Amino acid sequence: MKILVVSAGYPPRACGGYELACRAVVDELARRGHEVSVLTSPSVVAGGRTAADLVPSIHRDLAWTHAPVRRAWAIPRWDLWVVGNPGLLRRMIERLDPAVVYLWNLSGTGILTMLWAVSESGRPVVIHLMDYWLSDLVSPVRDGRPRFHPFLRPFLLGLLAFVRRAVARVTKKATLLAMSQTVVQAHRSVGFEPRLVRHGVRISDELPPKNSLSMDQDLVLVVLGRLIRGKGVHVAIEALALASGRIGGFRLDIIGEGDASYKADLERQVESLGLAGHVRFLGALGHDEVLSRLPIYDAMLFPTLRVEPMGIVILEAMAFGVVVIASRSGGPAELFEDRSIGVLVPPGDPGALGEALRQFRDEPEQMLRIRRDAWKFMRETHGIGASVDEIEKSLREAIGPPARG
Repeated sequence: MKILVVSAGYPPRACGGYELACRAVVDELARRGHEVSVLTSPSVVAGGRTAADLVPSIHRDLAWTHAPVRRAWAIPRWDLWVVGNPGLLRRMIERLDPAVVYLWNLSGTGILTMLWAVSESGRPVVIHLMDYWLSDLVSPVRDGRPRFHPFLRPFLLGLLAFVRRAVARVTKKATLLAMSQTVVQAHRSVGFEPRLVRHGVRISDELPPKNSLSMDQDLVLVVLGRLIRGKGVHVAIEALALASGRIGGFRLDIIGEGDASYKADLERQVESLGLAGHVRFLGALGHDEVLSRLPIYDAMLFPTLRVEPMGIVILEAMAFGVVVIASRSGGPAELFEDRSIGVLVPPGDPGALGEALRQFRDEPEQMLRIRRDAWKFMRETHGIGASVDEIEKSLREAIGPPARG
């Protein structure tokens, strides 16, 4: 197949799991012999390519605002149009002549007019949803709260109705794929009907050995992701302070960058709680380096305060034998609720998170069983090969049967 992939970001300009997942799927499609081109935004790394790129046709010409929704008096600047992007997409489709256009994260590129440009081309379209950029575009609420200031709400709800009709018109023939049931439900609530295709990751061939979690060993923990308040890193730090007298020696590595003021708050919190000798801020690390480090950790803390679609880092941690302790909401709850493959705690509750860490020490055999069962579960259900099988099938179905001569 000749495939044009469109994504706001793409490694090495990668903001998170969405962009890294896009490259993983693109590389796997290329390995299978498909002719894949990628249209994305300019790289922040000189030269624009990484050694891991398997696709030579990467076009970094897309404009990306990176922050598509701002508020002033609670009025959103809708992600409807970014100068130059629709015309660029039309020209790329005309020049490359793809059999299918495969859209990933369009946030910050002018979503509505990008969808229009693809629709006008007449090409089959597959949209891969790993967060809420499409549902957020047409929803009157965000994060469970009304989106508009009461004074302006009647006018803006009318404008929103126009946007919803326009988006419905240009996506009615598109195939929508969603990475988790949480993402499926979010989009169904605003009229879309995506199909569930669970995301796959590379999984270690063997479960890395870990024979004991006894008190004479330091508990080695990690928080991995963007440093923004919604990720709840401050909750993890407070939990460690509360549990420090009951869990023996420990070390927490915080990997990631983000909001500079929030990071400064975290550094002050660590100092004030007397945890400076236990917590390290490692900054942003390359994806390959992160994967190489994962086996050293006993547990990953995922104390998000938001309804996460899933969290690629959760899947990768499980794939390398790291126990995940996560907030009971969104994708993590969907994954762990009825399975003994992770630990769930209430969001924003440092006491509960500290208690989970104490359980880690008090019941080491149970924790070892969780890591083994989680790794087996990943091998059975979340391998990259099985995931791309489903994606490949969806792309072929979107194209339809070959025309008969």
